[in-house]
This record gives sequence, C-alpha cells and structure tokens, in this order.
Amino acid sequence: MPSESQASASDVSPPAETPAETPAGTQHPAVLFDEAVPIAPSAPATATPTGVLLVTRNGELRVAPLGTLAAKSRPSKSPLKPLTEGAESFRFVRGPSVSPSASPSVNGEIAYWISGHRLLRQPFTAAGARDRQEVLATDALPATRVALPATTQPAKATAPTCAAYLASDPADATRSIAKLWIAGAASVTLTEPGAAASSIALSWTPSGLLAWALEGRTGMTSLHAREIHFAEGKALLLPDRVAWLGGASQSYTEISAVDFPSTQPRALMALEQDATSFGLVDLVLTPGSDEGESSWHPYLNGIDPAPVATALLCGTAALMRAVPQSKELGSPQQLELVSVTAAVHWPSVVLQTAKRFLDLSLVAVPGGALLVSVTDQQTWAMTLRCRNR
Repeated sequence: MPSESQASASDVSPPAETPAETPAGTQHPAVLFDEAVPIAPSAPATATPTGVLLVTRNGELRVAPLGTLAAKSRPSKSPLKPLTEGAESFRFVRGPSVSPSASPSVNGEIAYWISGHRLLRQPFTAAGARDRQEVLATDALPATRVALPATTQPAKATAPTCAAYLASDPADATRSIAKLWIAGAASVTLTEPGAAASSIALSWTPSGLLAWALEGRTGMTSLHAREIHFAEGKALLLPDRVAWLGGASQSYTEISAVDFPSTQPRALMALEQDATSFGLVDLVLTPGSDEGESSWHPYLNGIDPAPVATALLCGTAALMRAVPQSKELGSPQQLELVSVTAAVHWPSVVLQTAKRFLDLSLVAVPGGALLVSVTDQQTWAMTLRCRNR
C-alpha cells in the first residue's frame, strides 16, 4: 500500500499539456499507423473491439464506436467519432475493464469499473450502455482499477466469471487489500492479514487464475502471487507468496498482466530499479513454485504514471509504453511500440508525443489494433493496421 507520503491517483492535479502528435514519417515493417483523433477530454477510457469506452464523472458509460479500418496502403484518419461532452463531464481516474459477453446470444461486451465505493458491471454495444448497472460490491476503493483475466484463455484453464478489485481493510481503514468477486459465490479476500495491496492483476494458469498483488511503498515494493483454483464455482486459495522485491513505487504504479497467449503467468510494471535508475520489469512465474524470472528494461528517467499496454498485434506480442524523451526532469514523453516476441525484431517506433501520458490501452481488432492514450487534457484514439492483412 502507498505510504503516507504518497498521494492517491485522484489527488494528483496534472499540469497543462501540449497536444499529442504522431511524428511525421513514422514507418514500421508490419504496421501502418493511422492519424490519432481526439475522442474526449482526459477521461477514464479503454480500447475495446467495439470502440473507445469511457466513464463520465457521474459513473455512466459512453462509447465512441470504431468504424471499419481503412483498406488504403497509406495512413488515414482513424475511423472514430469524437464525443461532444466537455471537460465538466469527466474526471480522470483509472479506466474501465472489459470482457466479452458471457452469453453467445447477447451482442456486445461487459464493462467493469469503480464508481465511488461501488464495483459496477454493465453490458454495452457500439450504441452505448445496455440494461441497468449492476452493483457487485460496495466496499471498493475509489479511483482504482478492476482486474479481469486476459481475454485469451489457455486450453484447460477454467474459472467462473470473476473480477479482482481493491478495498479498504476492515481491520485498518488506512490500508487497502485485494478482493475477488465471484459470480454466484461469496467474495474472497486475496490479501493475507497484515499485508496490503495497491494494485491487482489476474493471469490465467492451466488450473485457474493467478492474482498478482502489488504492495507498493516508498521504501521497498513487494509483489505477491497467489494461485486460485475453483471447484463448483468456489475459490480455493493456494498459499500467498512474495514473488519479487523491488525499489520504491509511486502513486500511479500498477502491475499489468500481459494480454496475449503465454505459457506462464507474465506481468509488467514500471518503477524504480534503485535510487538512480528506473525501468520496466518483465516478470514470468512458474505456477506451483516460487521460481520465476525477471528482466529490466531501463528508461532514461523516472516518470509517474508510467503506463504500459499489451496486445497480440499482427500475429506478434506487442508492448506499448510511455517513456521520457530525455534524461532531463520533466522531459516530454513519447509512446513506443516494441515487439516482445523473441523471434520477431521490430524496431522501436514512436507513435505519439505529449507532456505526460496518464493511461494507455491497446486491444486487437480484425486487421490490426486500437490504441487509446490519455494525456493531461485529452483522450486520443489511433488505429493500427497490419500491412499484410
């Protein structure tokens, strides 16, 4: 959990920004980058196959639908229509999480998000929200993100519909813990007594799920891993283990499970490596054991937030990350696209630049992907198209 010296995400007032822009002449051997379009003011926003999903200040869903990707062999304007609502309709917090509809007969997707202390769920389509909001829990920590399992589910891996979220510890209101909501069953607490959680993510394992729980502090950060098996819809929690220890974390530091097929649970996190260096740590765990691997990818300087996003893009596991442009404090930032597939050697490509990126979201769509980036004052969307589709 963040120490007293750390502010919560909702307490941070972002400085003014310069508009994001796509560097001229951006080239890539496998991907075409269309023109980024402004969708809305800075807002909780997520890329989905339907389009850009946003949440208003009042906790309501808005959708900027995704049109048909262009067939041109050169960049064109991304096919999304901006929303007309102004800045007064939005307040930046973490974006919603999305899963496909559980029923083949129901068209669309399902959004999960936090509004106040409520964990909410609601289906939506390109036309907007459907049905009523469903309140799943009332003890959620405001301004936090819901964790869902990756959309790509390995063979044999099964679990009921569930969502992980952060809540206040009933024994100590100053501490936050991780909980798992399970459809048709009682929620369970994932955090051991006395421990805390400041970010939560879920990965698939052959036997169910693995919960990554970040216990972020300004002195030392610990990452907890806990496997979850299911029997008759009920959760069986395996022992909690500390899978990794690292340097200090900050108010926006998050653990992100990768959203492409992986033989082992894999997650990414950007934070301090030590007192003088900062970077992205790539963590891979072996289910059923404490063995795992970590690798560091240094940044020129430290940034907070330091958002990352992953997706399977044009047949390749792709990573999008915000990094500083220089070693200078307060340096402008840029979005980089890199491949994390060992056999594929994509060049590092800069897609956008801005004073600061607050959040990123990347999702595969037929023929490419949709990227959503949230800067200090604007929410942007860009389509990425496979050259050989």
